[in-house]
Amino acid sequence: MLKRCKRQLRYIPPCTGIQRVGGVKNEVGMVIAAWTIAWSLSMAGSHGRLAPEPPPEWAHQVYASCGLAGTLSVEAFEAACSAYQQRRQHWSRDVLTIIDYSLPSTQKRLFVIDLARRVLLYQSHVAHGRNSGSVRAHSFSNRPGSLMSSLGAFRTAETYQGKHGYSLRLDGLEQGLNDQARDRTIVVHAAHYADPAHIGRCGRLGRSQGCPALPPALSNDIINAISGGSCLFVWGGTSAKTGSCDVPCPQPRPTR
Repeated sequence: MLKRCKRQLRYIPPCTGIQRVGGVKNEVGMVIAAWTIAWSLSMAGSHGRLAPEPPPEWAHQVYASCGLAGTLSVEAFEAACSAYQQRRQHWSRDVLTIIDYSLPSTQKRLFVIDLARRVLLYQSHVAHGRNSGSVRAHSFSNRPGSLMSSLGAFRTAETYQGKHGYSLRLDGLEQGLNDQARDRTIVVHAAHYADPAHIGRCGRLGRSQGCPALPPALSNDIINAISGGSCLFVWGGTSAKTGSCDVPCPQPRPTR
């Protein structure tokens, strides 16, 4: 079922200083401490890869305000926020969608966040590619015909009516990692095998040909919430298998 947060927060620009938001009390301090530890560990294990920028200063506030602790890992969230900040020139909307494929398909692992209001809009199940794994996605690819999901930052593009109904095209922004998404027809669409009822029958969601497929009951609403130039970030965990992880990230747009 849809987990939809109440939209009772006043507008707060995403890069302002620490404020009390939506009843968040002392948990902000605990989140900051966890953030610092997680970032240190991720940098220590980078093994010479080009390190992403540290998460932006507003990230821990959004994490706490949306109540993501226990449902979305700090590592996945900080990676998504860093990707969003580094590619600000690509976004037309302050909406961040995170898919955490390190979680099993039996869990709700897609998160749609309104960064301007610091509100979690949707949390949903989402399917992964057939050859990425069974219950969990372990392997990822940018190669056409691989039937695997791809990692990294995508820009949501136009909607269209296709064989799966109302669908959303994606443009991969990371060369060698996900830039074949449009040619591979990696799109957001509804699928019966992504419905939670499938878990009761098979012990997991069904799998796609590489697309992030959504439950039919939520697909149209989520597509409308994220289409037209927002950031969709796919995280596979620190041990995800892909041959294209060492691709430099685009440089952030200079601030004025």
